[in-house]
Amino acid sequence: MVPDYNNYENFFKSLISGFLMDITNTIQLNGKSIPHLIPHTGDDTLYLMDRGYDNSMEPCEVSNQGPRNFYQMVPRGMVKPSGININNSDFTSPFTRGFFSVIDEEDKLVTYSAVFRRIPLTFTVEITYVLPTYFDMLNTIQSILSNCYNIRTFSFVYLGQTLSASYKLPDNFDGQYQMDIDGSSTEAKEKIINISLEIESNFPAYDLDTLTNTDKVILYTKTNINQESKNG
Repeated sequence: MVPDYNNYENFFKSLISGFLMDITNTIQLNGKSIPHLIPHTGDDTLYLMDRGYDNSMEPCEVSNQGPRNFYQMVPRGMVKPSGININNSDFTSPFTRGFFSVIDEEDKLVTYSAVFRRIPLTFTVEITYVLPTYFDMLNTIQSILSNCYNIRTFSFVYLGQTLSASYKLPDNFDGQYQMDIDGSSTEAKEKIINISLEIESNFPAYDLDTLTNTDKVILYTKTNINQESKNG
């Protein structure tokens, strides 16, 4: 039975996870990283990582700080995927052979070889930064400018292969802030920055009709020719 690689791992989940890790380590406020989150995903991985959870250790200690407080921390960057565009003009040759690895039903790592084509795509995300003060908003803008003035690249792992991606600095910032902060207003006092980033990468689309287990692939050949001279 030919395995469908789409059933083993999601490309966009791996891409977003790599992006969140890179931009969290890049954008800082007062010497500390600003956490970047995607709310309402149904996945508590980010929350458990923030709490220092280690699933290799028992017993597990449970904190009374719930995910609701985690996703409402200040400062934070709330990330919202907003669109995917396929760059048809940048398509590569469809006759390149590549590899990918999956865990089979017997919990064994299996590597396959198949002809694939890289599909260039642009993944757009909207980021809303929530900051405690007006000057924190300015400092965050400065951090974005100083750290992302060039195109930033990062790597992520998909189906056992290390892939690369990049994202661009936005052309403008939309800063929103409330001037009246004497406590009489019912509006939130947090300061907001809205930016849009374009993440560029290549999705490897494998042709399942050309799929071959690498255990059955001839990697090299060895010849041993013996020549015997015969005297007539």
